[in-house]
Amino acid sequence: MNQIENSVRSRAVASRQRLWPGFVLGLACAAVGMLVWVGLVDPRPAYAQVPDSGKQRQIMIAELQTANKQLGQVVKLLTEIRNQDAGEAKPDGGKK
Repeated sequence: MNQIENSVRSRAVASRQRLWPGFVLGLACAAVGMLVWVGLVDPRPAYAQVPDSGKQRQIMIAELQTANKQLGQVVKLLTEIRNQDAGEAKPDGGKK
């Protein structure tokens, strides 16, 4: 009798040991599925403010006006440099 009882017990323990990884894997899949479902059903709220397009446009226009003024100054400086270089070359008559 003892051998039969031991055999039955060992088979029961072996079957439990085989079911354990499947049970853990099933729980893990269920947990991941719930997390994905909650993420899809209830998206995270936006933490940024809704942009004010009029204000952004005014800021962009001001920056472009500043850039245009600076480019105008660069053009004046380059023109002066070109004129100075041309003026230094003229006393020779422009001939080499």
